[in-house]
Amino acid sequence: MSAAAGDERPAASQSPSMTAVSYPERPVSNELTPHTELESIARRRERIRGYLAIGLVALFALTIAASFLLVWLFPYKLSELKDVLPLVLTPVTSVVSAVLGFYYGAQARREE
Repeated sequence: MSAAAGDERPAASQSPSMTAVSYPERPVSNELTPHTELESIARRRERIRGYLAIGLVALFALTIAASFLLVWLFPYKLSELKDVLPLVLTPVTSVVSAVLGFYYGAQARREE
């Protein structure tokens, strides 16, 4: 079927919903200057430090929760748990304290 001269319908390739919109061009610079590159590295470092701090606090919370759970589930083995729990909790507490102290100490120095 051919389109009649009076037929005002657009062809399938020219449908109104598929028209392209043109925007004014603006220059885009993908070049990293030393300043922006250092800023990007610093931002990435901060994000990773934050993830490590959150992960270690979660590990500490899980260790504490597991300790309570073990004491609750095995009250008849309390004397053995008293010997084992300090062996687990002491190093985890030390590592979490050291990492959080370093993380927040570095943040405080940077903000001054």
